[in-house]
Amino acid sequence: MRTAGAVHAIIDTPPGDLSITKGALLAADLIVIPLQPTGADVAQMAETADFVDAVRRETGAPAVVLLTRMVKGTVAARTIRETLEPFGLPILTAEVPQAQAVGMVYGQPVNDLGHYATVLEELKEVAAA
Repeated sequence: MRTAGAVHAIIDTPPGDLSITKGALLAADLIVIPLQPTGADVAQMAETADFVDAVRRETGAPAVVLLTRMVKGTVAARTIRETLEPFGLPILTAEVPQAQAVGMVYGQPVNDLGHYATVLEELKEVAAA
């Protein structure tokens, strides 16, 4: 990617295939863990955090949690940060709200970052630290 002139590359791994996920994490300069404020995502977080920590011991890459599909004013939106505190991973201030448009652009080039613009700026700060 670097030789192809890419500024940023995002590697989105499928759930359940730890060999693919580990390969992506080993190649990452920054690990972003997207998390929806759902019981299923929170239930998986302990295993995810342990897996990421093991890889980080090898690479030293920073890791952060990105809250996605957030719906303002809900109990989940108000409590998710506190729920994630025991896992010890930093949580980005920027959040991605629930939006149908995100799912509709699968496989398309990104011309407008929308809510992800603030996410990108915060990720740049984390990567530079």
